[in-house]
Amino acid sequence: MVFRLSMTGWGFRVALLWAALSWGGLQWVGGCATGIPTDDPCGNGVVEEAEECDGADLGGATCESLGRGSGSLSCDDECRLVTDECAGGTCGNEILDPGEACDGSNLGGRSCLTEFFTGGELACGPDCELDTSGCNNEACGNGSMNQGEMCDDGNHDDGDGCDGSCMIEDGWQCEGVPSVCTSACGNGELDPTEDCDGANLDGATCQTLGYDSGPLACSASCHYDTSLCVGAPPCGNGVVEGSEQCDGPNLNGASCTSLGWDMGVLSCGTDCSYDTSLCAYQTCGNGVIDTGEECDGANLAGATCVSQGFPGGGSLGCTSGCSYDTSGCVSVTCGNGVIDTGEECDGANMAGQTCESRGFSGGTLVCSGSCTLDESGCISTAVCGNGNVEAGEECDDGNTGGGDGCSSTCQWEQQCSADYSISCNGSVSGTIGLFRFDNDIDYMTSCSTMAATGPEDIFAFVAPGTGLASVNLDVVQDGFLPDDLDIYVLGGACNDQLCLGSSTATGDDYLTFQVTSGRTYYLVVEMYALGFPPQGDYTLTLSCP
Repeated sequence: MVFRLSMTGWGFRVALLWAALSWGGLQWVGGCATGIPTDDPCGNGVVEEAEECDGADLGGATCESLGRGSGSLSCDDECRLVTDECAGGTCGNEILDPGEACDGSNLGGRSCLTEFFTGGELACGPDCELDTSGCNNEACGNGSMNQGEMCDDGNHDDGDGCDGSCMIEDGWQCEGVPSVCTSACGNGELDPTEDCDGANLDGATCQTLGYDSGPLACSASCHYDTSLCVGAPPCGNGVVEGSEQCDGPNLNGASCTSLGWDMGVLSCGTDCSYDTSLCAYQTCGNGVIDTGEECDGANLAGATCVSQGFPGGGSLGCTSGCSYDTSGCVSVTCGNGVIDTGEECDGANMAGQTCESRGFSGGTLVCSGSCTLDESGCISTAVCGNGNVEAGEECDDGNTGGGDGCSSTCQWEQQCSADYSISCNGSVSGTIGLFRFDNDIDYMTSCSTMAATGPEDIFAFVAPGTGLASVNLDVVQDGFLPDDLDIYVLGGACNDQLCLGSSTATGDDYLTFQVTSGRTYYLVVEMYALGFPPQGDYTLTLSCP
C-alpha cells in the first residue's frame, strides 16, 4: 500500500512512516479497522474507472491493438488485461505498453508497497507481469525490530511506552526484542525523551530558557515547569504555552491520528506549530482519488501537463504520495518554432506580424530570444493620409479631410462615451432591464448582421499588452423566456470601422480579439431580444495579454 505524505520530503522519513503499517496486510493505527474498501467495481462485467478490462468486457482491446501480434486476449481477477496467449509483441523493450503491468526495469512507478506489501523488492517477470516473490509483510507489531522501528512490543497499543507506530513514547525507555518498556521519568537520570528528572534540570534555569527570572522546576512528566518563571514564554522551552500547539518534544498529547491522519509520526516545528510532514493516509495507491489526493497511480483525474500549466506538454505522472509528478512535463517551449501560450512569436514564426501591421511604415520585425516581438528594426515615418495606419495614428482613410470619421491628423473623430470601466483580467456584474432605452452607439452592420438598437452598458479598458484578449458574457436566466444579451468589441472609438468582433448567441457569449498595448477598447453589452420578465442579469469577464 502506498500512502500520501502531507508534504514532500522523503529520505529517511519513508522508513519512519512504514513503522505505522500493521502486520499481514493493512490495518488502521490503533486497530480500528482492517483491509481496503469493499465497493470495488472489478467483477461487474463493465470496464469502469482505472480498470483495463472486466470479465468478458475487454474495452475493445485485442492482441493486435496492444502491439502483441495475433492471439487471444483475456482479463484476470484484478481487471487487468492478460496477454499470455498473444503471439509476439513489445514485451522486453523497457516501455510500458498497454496490457503490460511492467517491462524489464520499468515498473510503472509500482513497488511492493503499491501491491499491498510492507517491504521487499518488486520485480518484473519475462511475461511483463509483476513478480511479488521478493515482497514481504514485515511490519510494526510483530515483536521483531524492523527497519525504521525504535521499539516493537508485539502490539499496536499507545500508552505502554512503545506506540502504535513502534516509536518510543515520551517519558519511557524500551529495551530488548520484543521490547520491554519502563517509565524513565522519576529516576533522577536524564533520558533522551526527558528535559529534566526530579531535581536534575540539566543545568537549565528560567533565564537559559529565555525568561527574565524566577525558579525553574521539573514536572511529573519530566518536562520543564516554567509556571514560576517571569517574562514572556518563548517557543523552544519545551513547555506548551499561550498560542503554541507544541514545543520541542512536547506535543501536548497530540498525534497524527488525533489530528485526523491515518498514521505517521507527528513532530513540532520551530514555530511551535504541528509538523505533519510525516503523517499519512493509507488510501493512496488504491487507484481511487480520495479526499486530499490529486491523483492515484494511473488515475490522473483527467489532468495533463498542459492543464497543469506546461504548454509544451509532456508526460504527467503521479507520485507515491498521490500528488502530481510534473518532472516529465515541458515548461520551456520558446525556440520550437510554435507559438505557445504566452508567446508573441517563435523563431521565424511571426504569427503574420510585420512592422507595417504593427503601425510602422517599414523596417524589419524580428522575434527575440524570449519569444516577444522586437520592433527595434522597424521604421516610423508616419504620413497621415496615405491610407496606412502608422505609428502615432489611430486611423488613416487616405485623405486629410475631417468630418468623415478620421480626422485630418488621423485620429478617430467619434469617441465612445463609456458608462463604466473594467479591469483587465477582472469581472463585473450588471443588469439591463426593459425600461432602459439608452442607446449610446448607433451600430452599423459591421458589428453584427442584427440591428443593434436595445438598451446597453458600455465598458472601457486600456490594453496593458499586445496580443490576444478574450471576453466572456455569462447571462443569468431568471425569467420564463431566455434573456438575449449580445457582446460587441470596438477599438479606439465608436466608428463602425472599429468593430473588432461580436457574439450574438442566445444565452452566454464568448469572443476573442487582438489588442495593442496602450490602446483604449470598448466592450458593449446590449439587450437584443427581451425575455420575460424583461430583465437581463449578466457577468462580464475580461482577459488581457
